[in-house]
Amino acid sequence: MEYPGEPVSHCWCGNSQLEAYSPEYLRCPACETLVIARMPEPARLISVKDESGFYSRNYYEKYLIEQFGFPSLPERARTDLPERCLYWLRTLLRYRLPPGKALEIGSAHGGFVAVLRWAGYDAIGLEVSPWLVEFARRTFQVPMLLGPIEQQALEPGSFDVVALMDVIEHMPDPVGSIRRCAELLRPGGVVMIQTPCFPERKTHAQLMEENAPFLKMMVAPNHLFLFSRKSITRLLGEAGLRYVQFEPNLFPYDMYLVAGRDPLAIHPWEQVVQRLEATPAARLVRALLDLDDRFEDLKRRYLEAEADRAARLQVIQRQGAQLGELDAVRNRLEQEIQAREVRLSALTASRDTLSQMLERTQQALRESQQAQNELHRRIGELSQQLRDTEATRRQLEERLAEMQVQLTALQAERGRFEGRLIETQSRMAAAEAERETLRQTLAQTELSLHEAQQARQELEQRLGELCQRLEAAETVHRQLEERITETQSQLAAAQTERETLRQTLAQTELSLHENQQAQQQLEHRLAEVSEQLEAAEAARRQVEQELEAERVRLSSMETERVAALEQACSAEAELRRLRATAGRLARSYVYRTLRMAGLWGWLANFVEDRQDCNKTDSSPKIRQASGR
Repeated sequence: MEYPGEPVSHCWCGNSQLEAYSPEYLRCPACETLVIARMPEPARLISVKDESGFYSRNYYEKYLIEQFGFPSLPERARTDLPERCLYWLRTLLRYRLPPGKALEIGSAHGGFVAVLRWAGYDAIGLEVSPWLVEFARRTFQVPMLLGPIEQQALEPGSFDVVALMDVIEHMPDPVGSIRRCAELLRPGGVVMIQTPCFPERKTHAQLMEENAPFLKMMVAPNHLFLFSRKSITRLLGEAGLRYVQFEPNLFPYDMYLVAGRDPLAIHPWEQVVQRLEATPAARLVRALLDLDDRFEDLKRRYLEAEADRAARLQVIQRQGAQLGELDAVRNRLEQEIQAREVRLSALTASRDTLSQMLERTQQALRESQQAQNELHRRIGELSQQLRDTEATRRQLEERLAEMQVQLTALQAERGRFEGRLIETQSRMAAAEAERETLRQTLAQTELSLHEAQQARQELEQRLGELCQRLEAAETVHRQLEERITETQSQLAAAQTERETLRQTLAQTELSLHENQQAQQQLEHRLAEVSEQLEAAEAARRQVEQELEAERVRLSSMETERVAALEQACSAEAELRRLRATAGRLARSYVYRTLRMAGLWGWLANFVEDRQDCNKTDSSPKIRQASGR
């Protein structure tokens, strides 16, 4: 659409580095907002003195109808009440209970303002067209303001609710408008916004490829700013509305949210119902909400039934196709089974031949096993003899070790006696020296003869004792020499016996070596026989594996054939059950009652109309909710 306007140099967030997005819109990478490329003149958009502005009587009675196929404004005033007006009211009641003061900016025909007043709010609407203001007053008898929100003499902090339904995208200064709305809020008040949602990080080409519903919202000069969730949250935050809660959107291309300065509290539905009992009009609103719940439930159930019916039809069609495929598969499997049976007969004959060969091989293996057992027995006897010889040799070595220990002990004892003998001899030498000294003393000292004689007697006594001890030591020495002689003779005999044992052991080892050579020869022959047997066993296992694989494949094919037959039977049973269900539905009391009352066709037509309406709502919709 051609319209006069100036090129846009910056986004509402102040960023001047805008990127080309589509022929009519630029993209702000800083906040993810689509900005119209040429901004229309504000005086051309709004004219509160007459109907010369863009949003004038001609916009609603001609432009929306001819360009987008929208219904007329009186018809929309009727259809919006049970649809979007109740949906918006249901959301508002969860965040802000009546009574309270509410303002809807861009109220169009005034239907939502009327519903708010019926629910108990002191609501007022605002529009920029004198004709539309008069239409709302005349149609719903609601109070209306004329002109932009920035020009209204409203006291700050005087409203509990400010609603902007499909409006903010039409505002040339969204920052100033949202700040003005925030100023009008009381503590705990909320702002409700519904506006198209720009999908972030998606190019225009991607949207075209996906045929995204949002493309129908890119309409110039109607929509000046198209916000994303990121940009709308930033815009509200800069106005002081830091708490934002996104609600489920009514249409796929929209976003729907509630924002406030304070944390948002959600009231339980029981408390909402209690407030709606305050006045007759509020009770009427509750009844409308109940009817809407029932309608939504009925629609949901109908859609579920339709989806289930379509799914069952697809299952039946798919199972019919599967039955045809299964018949073909069954025929093919029967042919394969016949071929496999022929092959199985041949394999059975081959198996019998292999079984005979296996029996002969097993007989040879048993004979070889017997020969091997005989060799093992002989090896065991030789091993036992060798163990006995080893035990005898160990006993002799132990006896020899004991004799060596005894000889060592005798030698040690002999050493001790020789030491004592040397000590006695030294003592005897000392006694002899002492005796000589005494004799010299006796010769020199005649005066002490008596004492010397006594000393001599004592020395003689001691000498006698020493002589006795010397004789005893000589006796022990002779005994030791005799014992040493006996030990030497025993040692010689042990050495002779040991030499004999060594010779016997050498002969035994020679015999054992010969036996080991014979055993190695037998083991070599046994290994050759074992290799032949293993080769025969491997051939037999391979044949058995092939037979087993054939059995598994035949069993699998039989299982598949049985499963195919079971699926065919199940599909036939499901088809019979669906036919019986359809017959019971045709005979049911509910069906006959709806047909007699003429409501069955009305319900089907109504659902079709709702589906057509949803398709129509996917249109560029410069907004059926707000009259844009």
